[in-house]
Amino acid sequence: MKAHINTTAAKPLALHYGLPEDQRRGLCAVLEEMSIEQVQLQPEQLGQPIGLLAGIGGKAAAPYTGQAPREQLLLLSQLERSELNRLLDSLRDAGVSIPLKAIITKHNKTWSVLALLEELNREREAVKQYEAANRNRG
Repeated sequence: MKAHINTTAAKPLALHYGLPEDQRRGLCAVLEEMSIEQVQLQPEQLGQPIGLLAGIGGKAAAPYTGQAPREQLLLLSQLERSELNRLLDSLRDAGVSIPLKAIITKHNKTWSVLALLEELNREREAVKQYEAANRNRG
């Protein structure tokens, strides 16, 4: 996860997508405890710019009508590093595991949720390949 923290949003926000009910409940409990607003994204929102969904600007796109991806995603906006660390620790302690996480930045806020999912999957695959190559060397 990249550590560039967006400073244009008014308050901490978590957007999430595709979580099983138990993981969603755990996430929501942690977010409520930390007074972080949360929004559950729906499949028809996947084509929208991340910044628009986070309330920090962007031009609306047509609703997404394609096959909904099965990935699980957590997008965070306007968290200080200490809050981010506390959130991640609290999620781990609560047994909440969300495979794809990202911070909303000035660079990705214009991307659609789908574009971000694709990029995060590419990054995850690159890390797996790197780790596998290093395991085979040692």
